[in-house]
Amino acid sequence: MRYLSPGNSCRLDWRLLWLWILCFVSPHLIAQNLGELLELQESDNQASQNDIIWVFTLIDGTEIVGRISNQDTTNVDIKQLNGETRSIFIADIAERRRMDELKIVDGERWVSNPNRTRHLWSPSSMPLKKGESYLSQKELFFTSYAVGITNNVAILVGSMTPLLLAGGDGANLIGAIKLATKLTSRFYLSGGGEMILFPEWGGLVLPYLGFSVGEPDLQLSFNMGKPFAFDDQSGADELDAMVSICGMWRFAGNHGLVSENIFLPGVSTEGEGWGVASLHGLAWRKIGKSTAFDLGFIIQGGGFPIPIPWFDYTWHFK
Repeated sequence: MRYLSPGNSCRLDWRLLWLWILCFVSPHLIAQNLGELLELQESDNQASQNDIIWVFTLIDGTEIVGRISNQDTTNVDIKQLNGETRSIFIADIAERRRMDELKIVDGERWVSNPNRTRHLWSPSSMPLKKGESYLSQKELFFTSYAVGITNNVAILVGSMTPLLLAGGDGANLIGAIKLATKLTSRFYLSGGGEMILFPEWGGLVLPYLGFSVGEPDLQLSFNMGKPFAFDDQSGADELDAMVSICGMWRFAGNHGLVSENIFLPGVSTEGEGWGVASLHGLAWRKIGKSTAFDLGFIIQGGGFPIPIPWFDYTWHFK
């Protein structure tokens, strides 16, 4: 496999650029997380007491923070953090959130990041919680739905939308399963597999292992797997491995950056680019309470990079 190239200088510039993009979260992760990566167990007194602190938002905008001490069909008693107990009508509650789903950054309240489990295409090792789910539309071509079966197991199903609408012979399916766990406060481990089956194109399955370092708003993820072909059409057996290195940085309450880099060891570019076939993506992510919007581009590694627009819209459900 060989690509056109305008010269060594252009290739070097792009390699340095993408290396910077790939590592844009590394200094933050090292500074913030080095000590915690050595922990064998996270200390969480609130969880050990099985005691949840809630933030109640009333219909007039008032917020009450505390623990539920008593509740019936019409009223709830909230023991506030100052020790006082307040009784309110359930009908007056506009929203209720766990305190651990909120954090304060420079005086601004951020809701928990529902996009922590995914990058552009590759997953992170952070798990979906039980009952948490999302519907994603990528590039107007790929539609997928993921749901947390337990707090550590999630499944995904989807299809290539134009082929589904066109009908025809053969299966049109994307399926995946992910088993993920949190080992320390900033280190996650996952394993699973993805299956892709399209008419006329053949199919493949990709078992993988991965890990993520960081937190939902600032993370670096690594995944590695070996593709296997269902038939001779896909050519997946010719791939030695598939590696993805991804980063996500939420730099403001509703804004973030996502970088994804996929490498195919064994598919040579004859010295061009990284020396192996690769794809590199960078996108701006607009983060909402129940939706997310990605807009960016993807380029092919090696030779002269031609940006391909990237678009994704995701709906989150709890």
